[in-house]
Amino acid sequence: MKNTLMFIMYADSTATNVTISPRLSHDNTEPSYTSNVTYTVGPGSGISNGTMTARVLCHNCRSWKGGSIDPTNTAASFLFASGPRVSLNSNSATADLQRHSSYGTFTMDLTRAVGAGQLPSIVTADTSGTIQDTDQSDNDFLPALHAALMIIAFVGLMPIGLLILRIMNSAKWHALNQSLSAAVALIGVFVGVYCGTLYNRVCQPLNHESSSLTIFTVAKF
Repeated sequence: MKNTLMFIMYADSTATNVTISPRLSHDNTEPSYTSNVTYTVGPGSGISNGTMTARVLCHNCRSWKGGSIDPTNTAASFLFASGPRVSLNSNSATADLQRHSSYGTFTMDLTRAVGAGQLPSIVTADTSGTIQDTDQSDNDFLPALHAALMIIAFVGLMPIGLLILRIMNSAKWHALNQSLSAAVALIGVFVGVYCGTLYNRVCQPLNHESSSLTIFTVAKF
């Protein structure tokens, strides 16, 4: 995802149309909205029978901070991702995102994509020039791991340490238990801090939008 230009698509507030959000990612973290990319969303975009469609014409996508696209490349690398299943339903192009539930890569012969500067026609019958390389599931287990570790430390081990000292009257086992609980708590803190670095909302004022992403499409040029 480093130095990647992405086009994120999710349902709008009415759940009948789509919101398109161009974003840049400089690491394996939540991408940030960029206003330097101008685009036009054309007719035919929207949601029908649970399927999202976007017909988008990008006006200045040949290069961006950290990357560029070469229309003569016969094997350009792309990324795609989708999920999670819960709908975001937002009109904001800067809405907070959650981690995708699946992702993959494919290559495309861009010489086959050269044409007039206009909105693309949706053609699904001919996939020549495009080869999917990978497709795998993903999950966002770090927040749950952080919560589990902190609960084990503060709700489980530390109260048990008190019982060991008062009931068993054993300072030795009390010290061992408290050392273990402190270690578990510290691991939980480090996991929480790392998890926080993956999301923009930790580093800026909260955007009071739902943070669930319906469709997360990524293009690396």
